[in-house]
Amino acid sequence: MIIKSIAICLVMAISACNQNEPDFTQPFPVGDFSQVELESAMLDFGFKAFYQINQTSEETENILISPLSIETALYMTNNGALNETQREITKTLELEDSHPDLVNLHYQSLSSQIREDATDETFLNQSQAVFWSDLMHVDSEFRSKLENFYDADFRVDQFDLESINGWAEEKTEGRIPKVLEEIQEDEVMFLLNALYFLGDWNVPFAPEGTIKKDFHINDNESLQVDMMHHDHPFHYYKGDDLNAVDLAFSEGKFAMTFIQPTTDVNDFIGQNSFEEMSSIYESLIPRLTNARLKLSLPKFELEYKRNITEDLKALGMPKAFGENAELSGLGTAGGHIYLSRVLHDTYLKIDEKGAEGAAVTTVGVAAESLPPSISLDRPFLFVLRHVDSGVPIFIGKIMDPTN
Repeated sequence: MIIKSIAICLVMAISACNQNEPDFTQPFPVGDFSQVELESAMLDFGFKAFYQINQTSEETENILISPLSIETALYMTNNGALNETQREITKTLELEDSHPDLVNLHYQSLSSQIREDATDETFLNQSQAVFWSDLMHVDSEFRSKLENFYDADFRVDQFDLESINGWAEEKTEGRIPKVLEEIQEDEVMFLLNALYFLGDWNVPFAPEGTIKKDFHINDNESLQVDMMHHDHPFHYYKGDDLNAVDLAFSEGKFAMTFIQPTTDVNDFIGQNSFEEMSSIYESLIPRLTNARLKLSLPKFELEYKRNITEDLKALGMPKAFGENAELSGLGTAGGHIYLSRVLHDTYLKIDEKGAEGAAVTTVGVAAESLPPSISLDRPFLFVLRHVDSGVPIFIGKIMDPTN
C-alpha cells in the first residue's frame, strides 16, 4: 500500500459541536498523571497502533504510521467527548483515567520542548486546524482549549476540498497534497494535525559509497536496492534476538533506531505483544554500544495512506463512531454528532543526507581489526523518536525498500 506521509491529518467528520466560556484561571483537575506518564503512554500507544495495523495488513506490505500525529488528533478530539466515549478514547490512548485537561497541559509542555530542540538542520513542525460547515456551531470551551493548548487554527467559511487539501499541502511542504477526495454528505467538521520532520544525519553517508546490493525479502527472494555504506562509530546492539543501530540527527535532539530481528520480522512481531515490543524498544536504547561499526542501510522513500477507523474501533474506541457517540462537547449541528472516519497519510524519505517525513491525521467529522557490521539487507523495523522524551514520531516496517 502506498504511504502518503509528510503531514498527518486527523479528519474527523462530526455532525455537531455548547457555549461556555472556559475559565483558565481555575485549577486543573486533581490527579497525579505526569508528563513522564504521558510520554510513556505515547510510546505504548505507538506500538499498539502499529501492531493493530500490521496484524490486518499483508505480510509483504510496507507500513508507516506517525503515532505523534494520530495521538495529537485524538487528544484534540477527546476535549469534545463525554462520559463513556471519553473513557474509551482515553483507554485506547493508554492514558489510564487521566483528565483531558491534564493531557492538554502535558502535551503543551512536550510540544514546547520539541520546538525548543529544533535547529536549522533538524526540526519537527506541527500544525493543527479545524474546518467546519455553517451547519455546525462550535462549542466555545472546546475551541478555547484547542487554541490555547494545541495552537489550533479555526478556519471559518473554508469548509471545502480546496481549502482543506491546500492547508495539508502547505503544512507538509507539499509532501501530502491531498487528504480528502470528497466531503461526505453528513460531515460537518474536520480536525487535522499535520507534521513535517526534516533532519540531517549527525554523520552523513557519502553519496559515492552508495551502490546496488541485494536486499533479501525472504529466504527465496531478493532484489537490487541502493545501499548506503558507512564505517564509523555508532550506537548499536548485536544480540541473539536482534541487531540494532541508532543514528543521531544533527545536534542529537532526534534519532532513528533501525531494528533487524535475527528471525523473520513478521514472526518476531507476532511473538511479542505491543507491551513487550514497547518494553524491548525502551530497554534497548540504554544497552547500545558506541563503537566502530560497518553499516549498510538502504535508501528508501515511502508514501502510505490508510483509513484507520476500523483500527481505532478494534483498539477500544468504537463508541465514538456510532449512534451512541457522546461528542456534544464539540458543539451542535442540529443532530447527533459522531466521528465519520479517521484518515492517516504519511511520507518518509531516507537518504545519504538524512530524513524527511510528513504526516496528516484527518478526523472526519488523521579497530585495526575488522569491526562488527550490521547490514540491513533483510526486512526491518524502525522508530524515529524525540530523544529526551522517547516519544515515537514514526514507526514502520520495511519489507521492500523499492516499493
